[in-house]
Amino acid sequence: MRAPDRQKAVAMGLALGVSLLLAALPGRAEPVAVRSGEHPGMGRLVFDWSLPTGYRLEQLGDRAMLHFESPGEFRMPAKLPRNVLALRGAADGVEVTLRSGAQIRPFRLGERIVLDVLDPPAPRKPEAKPPAREAATREARNHGRQPPARRNGPESAQSAQALPVPLPVPLPVPAPMQASVTPLPAAEQPVAPPLAPAAPAAATRAEPPPGLPVRVLARPGEARVLALPLPAEAGLAVLRRGNLLLVVSDLARPLDLSALRDDPVFGSADLLPLPEATVLRLRLAAPAALRARREGERWLLEPVPALPQARSIRAGQEDGMLVLRAVAPGRVVALPDPETGLPLLVGTVREADQMVPQARRLPQAELLPTVLGAALLARGDAVDFRAGAGRFLLSGAGESAAGPEAPAAEARGMTRLFDLPPLDAAALSERLRAQQAGIASAAPLQRAPLRRAAAETLLSLGQAQEAQAMLRLAFQEDPQAGLDPVLRALQGAAALLGGRLDEARALEDAALPRTDETALWQGLLRGARGEGREAAPGIAAAVPVLLAYPLPLRSRLLSPAVEALLAGGERVAARRVLDAGGAVPALAELRGRLAEAEGRRDDALAAYEEAMRGRDRPARARAIRHAVELRLAGGQIDAAAAADALEEALYSWRGEGEELAARQRIAALRQQAGNGRAALAMLQETARLFPDQEAVLRPPMRQALAMALEKDSPVAAIALADANPQLLAADPDQGRLLLGLTDRLVALDLPARAAELLVRGMAGASGEARARLGLRLASLRLESGDAAGAAAALSDGGAQLLPPDLVRERTLLSARLLARQGKEDDAVALLRGLGSDGAEPLAGILAARHDWAGASDALAGLAAAAQGEMDDARRQLLLRAAAYAVLSGDAQRLGGLRTRWAPQLGEGKLSQDFNALTLDPVHGMADLPRLQRELNLFRGFSGRLDELRADAGAAR
Repeated sequence: MRAPDRQKAVAMGLALGVSLLLAALPGRAEPVAVRSGEHPGMGRLVFDWSLPTGYRLEQLGDRAMLHFESPGEFRMPAKLPRNVLALRGAADGVEVTLRSGAQIRPFRLGERIVLDVLDPPAPRKPEAKPPAREAATREARNHGRQPPARRNGPESAQSAQALPVPLPVPLPVPAPMQASVTPLPAAEQPVAPPLAPAAPAAATRAEPPPGLPVRVLARPGEARVLALPLPAEAGLAVLRRGNLLLVVSDLARPLDLSALRDDPVFGSADLLPLPEATVLRLRLAAPAALRARREGERWLLEPVPALPQARSIRAGQEDGMLVLRAVAPGRVVALPDPETGLPLLVGTVREADQMVPQARRLPQAELLPTVLGAALLARGDAVDFRAGAGRFLLSGAGESAAGPEAPAAEARGMTRLFDLPPLDAAALSERLRAQQAGIASAAPLQRAPLRRAAAETLLSLGQAQEAQAMLRLAFQEDPQAGLDPVLRALQGAAALLGGRLDEARALEDAALPRTDETALWQGLLRGARGEGREAAPGIAAAVPVLLAYPLPLRSRLLSPAVEALLAGGERVAARRVLDAGGAVPALAELRGRLAEAEGRRDDALAAYEEAMRGRDRPARARAIRHAVELRLAGGQIDAAAAADALEEALYSWRGEGEELAARQRIAALRQQAGNGRAALAMLQETARLFPDQEAVLRPPMRQALAMALEKDSPVAAIALADANPQLLAADPDQGRLLLGLTDRLVALDLPARAAELLVRGMAGASGEARARLGLRLASLRLESGDAAGAAAALSDGGAQLLPPDLVRERTLLSARLLARQGKEDDAVALLRGLGSDGAEPLAGILAARHDWAGASDALAGLAAAAQGEMDDARRQLLLRAAAYAVLSGDAQRLGGLRTRWAPQLGEGKLSQDFNALTLDPVHGMADLPRLQRELNLFRGFSGRLDELRADAGAAR
């Protein structure tokens, strides 16, 4: 064995021996620093553990014992909080001696265990004495026990009425007094003045003003709505604190809740009296919420099962202050928080649908989620929350200033779910090696916490598969590990990072703590599902947490986070994330999308060009598509060129969702360019590649086929129709495609080919579509002289409950068919039943039978039934009626037509012809000019009779 190999073997043996020796030793106590601090209303003790450990608190009177699951060597602070009298280390924890009446509220903050020691209740203060009693006391002290003189008269009555009536306010219970109070000497005891005669109640105490009535609106078929009669200048805010829903108005108006006393939904409502505001408290269990909307001079509150969607009141930095931008902000109302007792600052708004969707933790305050308005929980005395023009301003809450350390400083004040330390890759790898050594030396049932720590390190390194495998081992070794929602959420985060969305559902577990980091990972999950609009608020609120992650993890999360932020319109947060990511090529496509959203077209195109030159194939494909759409919108290319460019880049990245969307867009551009055949070919190829999307693709395929049938040559259109019988048969527009193609074939003198197309179409159609196709086929056969085929087609296409226009057309064709078959009486009866709709074909049939009088009456009746002003169509009908009257030789009928219609015809060629037909016979030389006009008219009358004969022939 060579020397280096021997040295390596010796070193490995020594390391193994040291590890076994350390594993055999009992657990060593970890040094734990204990810090103390003073805060308004409480003192604080913080136990800084390096790893998470369990704890248990036992309090008995003024002594409390804090037990830890891990041994620790506690380094006590030099100065204790004001509520802590003594702090002593014990075998498994710390013993705390409290001031009398102090209470402890413990909680966990990462690896730290925090004890908030609340101040004892304040002792009862003596009631304020009325001015009259104070004067009497001074007189008694100066002049012995003589009562002061009482004045009578109007001045005393006015002063008595002007005295304020003290309202009964519940005072806190005083703490037990440690020292005895020495009584005053008798001479210094205040002497009460003699009681005045009892006055009527109305004279001594003013009646409170009547409250505004609060009503419940119960409309049929709608939810119960609570109506608050508040004027338009009243701002409102709605938020949840525990099981209470707080409705805060910035106007101090008394409300009358008597109408809610027995209401099943709002019966638990009560009022919290404040000097300058009105607070309505409703006890509704989560997740129920109230949707507020404005209606005239009142606010309407409607209970909804979940938080409604609304505009986000967005937060940003401005001049070292946190700015919450809102529309029509009202005032800020201060009230005690029902959960913690800390000051709760509520900002009201005068317009509905404005909310803070996610909580945000600051060093000295906490921005709370709301249904309407904004709310802040103040933890420090310097917190200032006030309303401005179109915004709320927050200062003194420890907001981070802009600078290189701003994200890390801001992230320290936000709540976490996992332990993802911001270390470099080398330090994380070293930490992982130490954790793996610890796992190897631990018992199987003790490895779950160690495996969780190792999985967090692996996740920090961006190794999603390895982290998920580590957690699976933890679930297999310890049955209790699978019951921990945080451990399951950690596995969900690893699955999300690895692209396995189905395994990431644990991130949406309702049992998870509602932290900023929880909101971040839930937003990333929604963004990966394509729900960017819903994901953006949660990600935007937790951007500092994301930017504080170690570089290997942060670099993998930046792109999906920015995509979700851009989809949800959170441009400010997206720019902040992109700026933190630097000028890396992987983010070039996203920088282009942000520039495009901000209207910087040239910058967007430059960023897309940079992404096209990169190695990231999905980003390159997206950049090509965005650049094409941007150039198309700017008029640099037309729809056909855009479709060609997108089709060239179609195979650059074949992700399922992106490829489907790209193919649909190419087909739409082909149709926009007028190329229906190419659009149809693209959609049919897409349907073969994505068979589960065939139902979605079928409507645009029918549209593309219709365009191709209209614009292609007839021969190509026929071939296209033969190749797509299913699309033609399933046309929802009642055979519109087939009828259009039939008209084109008839125009080319191909009636037989058109008839074949209609027969094939009828075979796959039904209902109204079949009736329309049968009507067109019957008309073609009748025109070609096939009366039997026309009758068969007309009966084959019959259906019940047809629309009125189709029924009328079928009746007219049936009358023509009967006339052709020699059944003229039946045709006449059928047409007379149609009224004015059958008048013109009726006139043709009657003229063919030389019933000139009947034909004239039919056309005259049709002209009389027409509405509106006299036009050429009506003049032609009257001219034909006059011609039929002339042929009938009925002078009385001819005179009646002239008497009724001649004054209405006006001037023109048709009017002159009508007058020439209906004037009296020639009586002398003065009628010669009229005779000349009539001769000219009758010279062309043979041609007009040919038209009449053509009408009659068509009727036959």
